[in-house]
Amino acid sequence: MKNNNIFKKVVIFNTLLWLFVTAIIPNLLIVFISITKKEYGELFSFTFTIENFFQAFSPLYFKVYINSLKIGIISVLLCLVIGYPYAFIIYREKNKIIKNLLLIAVIIPFWTSSLIRTYSIIFILKLNGILNKMLMTMGVIKLPFNMLYSEGAVIFGFIYTLIPFMIIPIYLSLRKIENSTVESAKDLGATLLQIFTKVIFPLSSNGVISGCSMVMLSSLGMFYLSDLLGGSKNILIGNLIKDQVLLNNDWNLGAAISIVLYIFVVFGIILQKESYKINFYNNK
Repeated sequence: MKNNNIFKKVVIFNTLLWLFVTAIIPNLLIVFISITKKEYGELFSFTFTIENFFQAFSPLYFKVYINSLKIGIISVLLCLVIGYPYAFIIYREKNKIIKNLLLIAVIIPFWTSSLIRTYSIIFILKLNGILNKMLMTMGVIKLPFNMLYSEGAVIFGFIYTLIPFMIIPIYLSLRKIENSTVESAKDLGATLLQIFTKVIFPLSSNGVISGCSMVMLSSLGMFYLSDLLGGSKNILIGNLIKDQVLLNNDWNLGAAISIVLYIFVVFGIILQKESYKINFYNNK
């Protein structure tokens, strides 16, 4: 018994130490740097100021925040429209082999680097890429057009990269729905549309909320996708942070913009928790 207690304490201590070193300390440093003044040649300064936040909330940067939210919301809606039917097909599939193949098809992209997948998107969307050749072969277009370096390309990249984060939570929530619940609705005379809208979708709403939250919050920080697919035309919050730190060497302003991103993340988590509570009481 003593050995088990010692082992548990060691595991807990190592976990807390790891979180403290890799998560808590870096975030505290970001907060500290965001409220200090930039001094050339020095990363840390003990001259405190809130000027960085005034600059971070300037109208120029505020447009970037709005654009980031717009692209994120569009990506979430499209992921939901594509991902929910796919998750529902997996849920309704009776053949275990087909069900497992459909699940593997969702998980396989995680086996390769997201950067490699992004370059594959470039290969698809470029002027002489696969998509243009297919559209020309089908007679939809006569001349190829460049789909890269546009807002649509960025949204396409987000959907391609983040749609597993929408499908998996929805599928997991659908799995919890008992067949007896659906059968009871049928016995009571409910149509297929009523069964979906009043039984299946409400019971899977927690998965929808989780998927939407993960897609939205992930899209705000994936700067490399907008860099490679959107060029300089589509700057998101992640690009702002990266440019301030790597190009302008302004860690203080970059840290302040990171705090803005924190605010979005925390707000998303709070909204998700409140939605969970509402759905819990409604289901009861």
